[in-house]
Amino acid sequence: MRTFGSSTETHRVFHLGTECYILYLGSDQDDDDPFIRIGNTPDLPDLLHKITSKIILTSSYTGNPFLEVQYARRHKLSYLGDVDIIEHFRKFFQGLQLPARELNDYRQVKTRENRHTLYFYNNGNIHLNFDETLLFDLHKREQKDLHSYQLCDSVKALFLKNPLRYTREELNRSGFFISENGKFYLIHKNWISLDLEDQYFASLASQGIDPDEVNSVFTHLSEQEMGQPEREALVQIIKRRTLRNKNVTVLTTKKDITDHLLHLFPDGQNTTAVRPFLMEAGQELIERGMTAVVKENTLSIQFAAKENLIIPYSSSGNGVPRWAGWHISLDRKTLTHRTDEGVETELKTLKGFPLLLESTVPLGAALVSKYLTFLHTYLETWEGRDSWTALYDLEDLTNSILEGTKVNGAGNVPDIKAITPGLEYIFLHNVIEILKQHARPQPETMIGHLSRMIENLSDPSPLMPVLGDLFTGKNGPFILYRISSSKLNPHNFRKAEEISEQMKQLQTPDVRKFKSEKKRLQDLLENLYGAGPAVSSYTSSPKPAEKKKETTSSKPSQGAAASSSTAAESGPGGFGQKPAVRRPPAKSRSKAPLLILLLILLLADGGAGAYFLFSNGDDSPRIVKTDTGSESSGSSESSGSSESSGSSESSGSSESSGSSESSGSSESSGSSESSGSSESSGSSESSGSSESSGSSESSGSSESSGTVESSGTVETVVETERRPVTTEEALAYLEIDDITITLVDIHLVSNDIAVNSGYRDLDYRVNEGNNPDWIYAGNELIMPDGSVYNVVRGDSIWFIASRLIRRELEIDLKKVAELENKLSNSDLSNSEKKVLVDDLMAIADRTMSEQLKGKLVNQYR
Repeated sequence: MRTFGSSTETHRVFHLGTECYILYLGSDQDDDDPFIRIGNTPDLPDLLHKITSKIILTSSYTGNPFLEVQYARRHKLSYLGDVDIIEHFRKFFQGLQLPARELNDYRQVKTRENRHTLYFYNNGNIHLNFDETLLFDLHKREQKDLHSYQLCDSVKALFLKNPLRYTREELNRSGFFISENGKFYLIHKNWISLDLEDQYFASLASQGIDPDEVNSVFTHLSEQEMGQPEREALVQIIKRRTLRNKNVTVLTTKKDITDHLLHLFPDGQNTTAVRPFLMEAGQELIERGMTAVVKENTLSIQFAAKENLIIPYSSSGNGVPRWAGWHISLDRKTLTHRTDEGVETELKTLKGFPLLLESTVPLGAALVSKYLTFLHTYLETWEGRDSWTALYDLEDLTNSILEGTKVNGAGNVPDIKAITPGLEYIFLHNVIEILKQHARPQPETMIGHLSRMIENLSDPSPLMPVLGDLFTGKNGPFILYRISSSKLNPHNFRKAEEISEQMKQLQTPDVRKFKSEKKRLQDLLENLYGAGPAVSSYTSSPKPAEKKKETTSSKPSQGAAASSSTAAESGPGGFGQKPAVRRPPAKSRSKAPLLILLLILLLADGGAGAYFLFSNGDDSPRIVKTDTGSESSGSSESSGSSESSGSSESSGSSESSGSSESSGSSESSGSSESSGSSESSGSSESSGSSESSGSSESSGSSESSGTVESSGTVETVVETERRPVTTEEALAYLEIDDITITLVDIHLVSNDIAVNSGYRDLDYRVNEGNNPDWIYAGNELIMPDGSVYNVVRGDSIWFIASRLIRRELEIDLKKVAELENKLSNSDLSNSEKKVLVDDLMAIADRTMSEQLKGKLVNQYR
């Protein structure tokens, strides 16, 4: 009989894909189905499905849930997961009429004595212990192996270091973008992906576009019609948005997609959700000044007073344009403009540069100044002025032609050699287009000479911050390009190149490692079952093993104290038995302002009770509740603390669920004052000093209490720019009219500031960088809007976030009051009311307050 006795991760965990793990929990060839799977990858063999007892479903949807559909169509598989996730998958599978052996939440698992224990945590983590040794930690593997969310965070951190990236303000208009890979994105306030692009996040970021601006996606494919790249792209967008507590809208022409997404990502009580929208033929989607309609396999977009943008999404919609407006070819290579009279003009577009729709064409002199003279500064950062004499002379000649003092000057134009990554191309292109539009008569010979010259130049590098303005002039449509960032110079361009290369390396998995892991797994199968098919084979299964006689441990069943055991006592049973599961339930999220006050002043919050599900020897689950006291399980939860081993140091942040996991530490009693331990202050007041958990202000403060006594009552005075000192001040600071700044608001903004500034993620999804709870006077922090804030004495990242939210709320609430006052006018027309509602929705989309957003959405959407 062949046996396998090692309990180490190196021997029992097989990493077959970025988000796919096979875990072996048996000991010899007689074990029944001794493998479990977490996540998936496209090339899993049938053999593994036959010897896998459970697929563990995670709250972060490790792998791709749509890929699981393919496997479920061929095999009856068994799934285990959190209560909510299992319920979502059950409805998901039922909607697809898919079979499954079992879909069990952790409470339904009946156990016997086994060598392994599976833990589900309310922060989404999963631990699997084998022989009382931690074998698998999901969160650590997510970080180490760069799962989708962590990969996006790493790419975003690099993106924020790119000095040539586009800003939100520069792209806050209507237009479109065709990526280097030929994928189409619509620009309107936020971005809509009209072509599902695999690895969209890194693709956009490497071209200087913030991929987190993509908040919607369009697809005309059904679930079965999607290929693997399309599935990955759709899931990556959804994961990124939902795990960051952001809305994502999925526009689709297929009803099955809307149904499936509603099952997997139900709205529930949360204002953040996946919002599928079924676009049937002729049905209009009206969103903040944009109207979209599907007709004849094309998507037609109307931006207010601008011309239509027509985008085909299948071959039957790629015929001759029949409507006036801008037409994009199906291969995204050709842009054609069609007038009401049927006149068509084809334009060449440069991939990798956003194109913005403009309605007003500047005059000739203004065109030269904006699109030619403005380039001088950038040209001279590469070479001195003398190197650009030919271009500057060409600009003077262009001015003379526009003024009518010269008719042609082809003989005076010398050849232009490329020195920069594309500035010469842009300059010549703009000269040609300006002459075509405004020179009368047109200097045909000169335009022909310049056109031949530009053909010998390479297209501009998409790493340059270039914007294209799309005009409809009297003499036809044309594009003029301009530089969007004043930081363009050789040094910053080289830095952008380095960052782009790092992003490409991040998004390219090490295939050799996965091949090596498959070889290890194949060796294990041969060791257990003898020589057999390769792991990559989709044929036959290992020879049937004899059933092992069930034996029970000689130890008596344990009482309540047994709940602290890391795993059940080792017994002779194999993985044929169900894994023992323990689950601390989700802690209640207190919305009391005091909790938020503690986060701002103390930067820590207390623990809460936990539930453990464990086997008592009679195959029935028991639930034991522990309200206070320490757990000796070796894996307990501590709200607001980081993962540590016996450490009392607190991170000062919580997981997205409101708590984080602490391995090897005792569970907090529910109070934020932890006896015998200190909390990190997060303050820049002193280096290495910590703030006492019972203190509300750092030492040395001489600030006044911030209260005014009048007529026997005490009124709290709120000063937005001053950090609250007393409890009353902090409570008042977080209240603005009928809106309360919540813990979620502060956490999300603090997290954005930390990640933008190169610090560690407060959710511990990005472990690179310094601890954001320790900032010092003089540090520079990048705010969510891209501005830079210099830390001053007394600052903490939590107060900086709270102050930013309060500032924005004061402005937004004043604007909301003005708009609602106008909206109350009964004489308004429907179109006027719609404009006001659109403005209110714009505030809802940008506000940092979940309460204000929910209030506006519920009232006006």
